[in-house]
Amino acid sequence: MHEGQLSREEIQAWVLNRYYYQTRIPIKDALVLSKSEDREFRRVWMRRLSDHDTEGEGLDQWLRLAAGVGLDPEHVRSCSGVLLRFDSRAMRTSTSFVSTLCLKQSLLR
Repeated sequence: MHEGQLSREEIQAWVLNRYYYQTRIPIKDALVLSKSEDREFRRVWMRRLSDHDTEGEGLDQWLRLAAGVGLDPEHVRSCSGVLLRFDSRAMRTSTSFVSTLCLKQSLLR
């Protein structure tokens, strides 16, 4: 990609799959947040969560990128076209795994 040798379709597939990955991050961050009893830590961590889910930020920026490479943002938002070769199962597993860990361990995932 950085060498400019991917086709339009390959770039679109990367954006689609990367968007799916980005949708998992706020879920994982919320799980981490729920484990902390430290008020200051929660305040800092909520900013991470907000960076992904605030209107016009994180996920919305990925949807703008999707439109820029010729994808329908609503199709991308549905995550229905995520490629099977993209290991979305690994991301779901990581999110589930974090939910079973203590706070310190979940920060390392």
